[in-house]
Amino acid sequence: MTEVDNALPSERNRVLLLRVGSRYVAYLVMVIHLPLAWAVGWDRLLDTVLPSFAFSFLNLTTPAIQMRFGTLPGWISFIGYSTTHTVWMAIWCGVSSGIHYFLFSISAVGVIAVFGLSQRWALAMALWPMGLFIAIEIGSASTGQYAPIRPDIAPWFAGIVAAASFCIIIGIGGLFAQVTAEAERLLLAEKDRSERLLLNILPAAIARRLTAGGEQVIADRVPEVSVMFADLVGFTPYARDREPAAVVQTLNELFSRFDARVDAAGLEKIKTVGDAYMVIAGTPTPQTDHLAALAGLALDLLDEVRAYRDADGHRFAVRIGLHVGPVVTGVIGTRKMAYDAWGDTVNVASRLESTGVPDRIHVSSDVAARLSGWFTFEARGPMEIKGVGMMQTSFLTARAARATP
Repeated sequence: MTEVDNALPSERNRVLLLRVGSRYVAYLVMVIHLPLAWAVGWDRLLDTVLPSFAFSFLNLTTPAIQMRFGTLPGWISFIGYSTTHTVWMAIWCGVSSGIHYFLFSISAVGVIAVFGLSQRWALAMALWPMGLFIAIEIGSASTGQYAPIRPDIAPWFAGIVAAASFCIIIGIGGLFAQVTAEAERLLLAEKDRSERLLLNILPAAIARRLTAGGEQVIADRVPEVSVMFADLVGFTPYARDREPAAVVQTLNELFSRFDARVDAAGLEKIKTVGDAYMVIAGTPTPQTDHLAALAGLALDLLDEVRAYRDADGHRFAVRIGLHVGPVVTGVIGTRKMAYDAWGDTVNVASRLESTGVPDRIHVSSDVAARLSGWFTFEARGPMEIKGVGMMQTSFLTARAARATP
C-alpha cells in the first residue's frame, strides 16, 4: 500500500488531477503544433516546431516527479515546464501569435490545483505566469524576432491558441470539479457515518448539543427521572464454562432484544456493564409518564428473558430494580465518551436490583405509591438499602386492568 492509498480524499484527488491533467495538457499542446507549423511556415519546422514539440514531452514526466517527491513538487514542475515552454514560444513567435495567452490558463490551473494544498504556493503559481505575461506584453513591440507569424495568419492562430487555452481551463476545471464532487460525496458519507456512530454512543438530544459546539461541559440536574437496572442471574458461572464467542453471542442476542424494547418505548439505554443493563426514563427527552413507561419496560424485559433460550437450550433469570427521583446527568470523557447519570436515585435502583429476587421486579415504595392503580404490586416489607437505611419495598407483578397514565 502506497502513501497515496493512505492519504486523505483531497490529497488523492490532487494526485489524480495532476496525473491526468498533465497528460491532457501535454497532448493538447502537441496537437497545437500542427497549426503552429502552418502559421510559422514549414521551413521553420526544425528550429521552431520540433523543439517545441519535444518540449511538450516534459509535462509527461510530471507524474513521476509527483510519485518521487510529492504532490506539491509535481505541481511546481508542471507549472514550471508550462511557463518556460510558453515564454520560449512567445519569444520565437511574437506577441501577435497569442501564445503568451496560455499563461492565463497556466495561472488558473495553478490556483485550482494548489489552493487547498498551500495558499502561498497557489498565490505564487498565479502571480508568476501573470508577471511573465505582463513582461512579454511590455517587452515585445514587434511580431517576433526569429519566426514571426504573418499578419494575415496571426489572428487565426491567436484564435486557435485562445481556444486551446480555454480547453485547458475547461479540461482541468472539469477534472477538478469531478474529483471535488467525489471528495464531497466521501465527506458527506463520512459525516453521516460519524453521526450514526455518535448516536450509537449518545442520546440524540445530547449528540445535537455536543455537535452544536456551544457548550464546553454537558451536564444537567434533572428533578425527577426513573432509573432501572437489570442483571442476569448466574451469568458469571455460565460464562466460565463456555467458549468466549458463545458467551458474547448469547449476551448480544439477549441485549439486542432489550435494545429493541427500549427503542420501542422511547426510553434511553445508558450502558451495559458486564451482564448488567441500565435504562433511564424522563431525560434527556422529557416524558410525563416516564415512570409508567419504565415499569412497562421492566415487565417486557422480564418476558424477554423468560422466553429466551441459548443455543444449548439454557434459560436465564433476571433481577430488576426500579426507583424514581432526582439525578445529575452529563457526558464524561474526551475519548470513548459516555452519557451517564449519578445520584442517590441511581444508587437506590442499583441496590434494589442487587437485593432483589430472580425473575422479579424490585421497586421502592415511591414507585409503588405513584403507580398504584395502574400496576399491581406485592409487598415485600422493609429492606436494608446500603447508603439509605431501611426502606419499604415491593415487587411489581403486572399491569392493572385500568389504562396506563
